[in-house]
Amino acid sequence: MPQIGDRVGFAMATNALKVFVSSTSKDLTDYRAAARNVILDQQWQPVMMEHFGARADSTVEACVNAVRECDLVLLIIAHRRGYVPTEEQKGNGADSITSLELQAARAIGIPILTFLAHETWPGNLWEDEAEARQYIRAFRDNLNQVAQFFNAEPDEKKPLFEACVREAILSYRESLAKKQETNGGWEGEANLDSLPLAIEEFCDGVVVPFLGQGVLQDGPLSSERLSQALTKDLEVGDFLPLATAAEYLERLGGSRERLISRFAKVVSAQEKELDSCPIYELLARLDKQRFVVATTYDRMLERTLDAGGRPYVVIKHVIRSWDGENDGKILVLPKNGEPQLCLADEVELPPDHLIIYRPLGSPFPDEGVSEELEIDTLVVTETDHLTFLGRLENQHTKIPTALARFMRRPFLFLGYALETWHYRLVAHVFQHLGQQGRGGSVFAVRKPTSRIEDLAWKRLGVDVIHTTAEQFVTAANQSEHTGNVA
Repeated sequence: MPQIGDRVGFAMATNALKVFVSSTSKDLTDYRAAARNVILDQQWQPVMMEHFGARADSTVEACVNAVRECDLVLLIIAHRRGYVPTEEQKGNGADSITSLELQAARAIGIPILTFLAHETWPGNLWEDEAEARQYIRAFRDNLNQVAQFFNAEPDEKKPLFEACVREAILSYRESLAKKQETNGGWEGEANLDSLPLAIEEFCDGVVVPFLGQGVLQDGPLSSERLSQALTKDLEVGDFLPLATAAEYLERLGGSRERLISRFAKVVSAQEKELDSCPIYELLARLDKQRFVVATTYDRMLERTLDAGGRPYVVIKHVIRSWDGENDGKILVLPKNGEPQLCLADEVELPPDHLIIYRPLGSPFPDEGVSEELEIDTLVVTETDHLTFLGRLENQHTKIPTALARFMRRPFLFLGYALETWHYRLVAHVFQHLGQQGRGGSVFAVRKPTSRIEDLAWKRLGVDVIHTTAEQFVTAANQSEHTGNVA
C-alpha cells in the first residue's frame, strides 16, 4: 500500500482526493448532505455509506475498507451513539460504527477533520437510553482531536455548517499545497527592482505601513511561535494556524477569559525574548509617517514610541463587552488623554499624533478603560475573525471614517503573511476601498512561502519585493531618504 503522504500528493495533483464522511445517520442527514456538497465543490470525491448499495461484505467491513481507500476523513459527531455492530456483524458489540471508522483511519494515519455539535444540540436528537448517552459523552470527551464546533440550524441546507466545513477543507487544502511546495523546494522569483521606490515612499509617508507578525521574522511573537506556545500542552499533531489553535483552545478551555489570559502570558513571555524591533525603531524616527496599521499583538511598537517621546493614539474595535452595549464600537486610546468609546463615524483624532490602527486588537487591558465594562478587543480565533469581518459591513462598526483618508493611500505590507484569515482581511479592505485612485503602487516586503501565497498577492495587484522586513530596514537605513531622521 502506498504511504498516505504519497497517495495524497498524487490525489492532489490529479484533483481526485477521496473524502470519507463519518457520522451517525438519522440525526445528521442534512449535515452529511452539506458536507458532501462542499467536497464536490472542491471537485473531490465524497465517499458515504449512502452510496454503498448492496454489498457482499458486512456493513463494518464495507465501511472500514472504504475508509482505508480514502485520503481524508470528515468526522461529524453530535449526541447519538448510533449503530453498534455485534461480533457476528464484525464489530465488537461495544463500539459504534463511527468509532470503528475512526479507529480504521487512525490505524493507517489518514488525516481527520472533526466537527462537534455544541451541548445546546436539540434534546430530541440525543439518545434516549442512559447507556448510549454515557457512551457518546465519553467518546466525545476522549476524541483528542482538534475540532470545529457547530450549532443546530433550522434551514434544511445548513448554510452555517456548510461554511464551517468549507473553511476547514480550504485550510486543509492550503496546508497540503504548502507541504508539496516545501518538499519540492519551491522558490519564488527574486524581485528587488521595486525596493528603492518602496523605501522612498515609505520614508516620505506616501505609503501606509501595514505590519504583520513577520516583522519579527520566524522568532518570538511570530504566528508560528504564538501558535506553538498556545498548543504546547495539547496533543494536536501538526502545526496549527494561529486562528485555529486559538479557536481550539477557547473551545477546549470553555472560557474566553482563560484564552485571553493565556494568550497575554504567551505574548508577554515572548516580548521578553526580544530587545527591539528594527521596523518599530525606524517608524519612531520617521516624522512623515502619520499612520500605521498593525496586526501584531505585542506592545513593543508603543514602548518604542514612548522611549522616543513621540505622541500616538491607538484605535481598536470592541469585539465583546460585558452587557453587549459596546459591542462593535471603536476604542480610541490617546497616549496622553482619556479613552473614548464611540461609533465608527464619530471618531475624532488628536492632531500631531501617530495613529496606530490595530484591527486585531490586543489581549492586554487598556490603560484608563474601566474594568467594569469588560472590553474585549482581541481578534485571534476563527470566530473572532468572522465576527470582525461581518461588522465591517455596518457603517457604525466599520473602519472608522476618520481613517478613510489614510486607508485610501497605497499600502506597504511588511512581514504580512497571506494566511487564510489575513487574506480575507486584506481582500475585504481592498474590496471596500478600491484600488482606483490610490495614487501609487501597493508593495509587499515578503518572501512568499508557496505558489498559493504568491498567486494571492498577484490577484490583489500587489508588487511583491522578495526580501525580509529586517533586510528592508537595513536598506532603508542606508538610503539617502533616511539621512534626515537617522
